[in-house]
Amino acid sequence: MDFDGNIIGMNFYDKKETPFVPGFIMLKCLQHFNDFGRVIRPLHGLRVKTLHEEQLTVLEKIHLVFPGVCGVIVEKVQVPSPEHSEIKAGDSGVMVDKIEVHSPEHSEIKVGDIITHVDGIPFSSAAEFGGILLDTCGQHMLERQKLGLPENDNQMSTVISLKFDVKTQ
Repeated sequence: MDFDGNIIGMNFYDKKETPFVPGFIMLKCLQHFNDFGRVIRPLHGLRVKTLHEEQLTVLEKIHLVFPGVCGVIVEKVQVPSPEHSEIKAGDSGVMVDKIEVHSPEHSEIKVGDIITHVDGIPFSSAAEFGGILLDTCGQHMLERQKLGLPENDNQMSTVISLKFDVKTQ
């Protein structure tokens, strides 16, 4: 809670750290529960962290090349597939089959790349990145509902494409 009594997020207990979920992400998840009975996650195969959480020496090098850049830095890239070990039976999500890199430097995302926009929407943190992806998945699933497409328990059959703006170090 903030000093005015407003909920700003939720903390969890863990032995190594105290994970925090911002309030706007909690609201998006609650909206998903209301609309779909579960949270529809984007399954894109990227692990990212907020760029400004990077070590100072790394940030200095990045800001020399890209002054004022905001976004997330890619820590890990795995091709998402239903057979992939992180996707378990009963998971619900939207499979991202194509990530279009809107960048003249290269055509695929690699570890160390900086993602600055999703489908033209700028962001400055991993939480905002996640929020944009939750919104995209929610909008896609609402469109499926409006079209009367069947909802099956395994949403892996639902596929979307995303366009990222990427900076390469």
